Amino acid sequence: MSLEDFAGGDSPVPRDSVSAVVPDEAEALDAYEAGYKSGWADCAAAEEEVRKSVGADLAKRLREAELTYSTARQDILASLAPFFEELVTALLPRLASDSVAPMAAQELHELLQHDASASIEVMAAPASCESVQRLLEAEGFEDVSVRAEPAFSETQVSLRVGSERRDIDLSDITRKITEAVCAFQSQTDDPLVSQGAA
Repeated sequence: MSLEDFAGGDSPVPRDSVSAVVPDEAEALDAYEAGYKSGWADCAAAEEEVRKSVGADLAKRLREAELTYSTARQDILASLAPFFEELVTALLPRLASDSVAPMAAQELHELLQHDASASIEVMAAPASCESVQRLLEAEGFEDVSVRAEPAFSETQVSLRVGSERRDIDLSDITRKITEAVCAFQSQTDDPLVSQGAA
């Protein structure tokens, strides 16, 4: 049995066709590289666009949040203004006046620890004498009389036990608290300060 001879059946590939194939592959490779780079450039540009959009949206939301905070803060402070005014004009002086008598009793107890038999002299503003007298009696100082001193305010009391003297004056504390409250109010009323705080 004879086999078919394939050796002579195919003619060799011409040189022209080989040289034509190689440039086509090179062009295809160049086109692929160009497309790949172009795709990366488009992707990077799209990512940058998204980043800018997100950044702009975030900045806008932060500005809105700051505006909301600033508005809420101003509304709260405005609603507290009547309380501050009441605190400075009525409540604080009343608290200071009401605190004088208990402080006087405490000071007397401390002074009498050194000499329980010493004579006691108490001076207070005419308007405070009655409340100071009542509290001292409630504390056990029944034999002590309170003398009116017209020069005193309702936040002042002077105690003398034997040779020792103690002066109680809450007017300075009241003044400092009033100044602090007024300074706070003036800062919050200043639009530049309010915007800076927000």
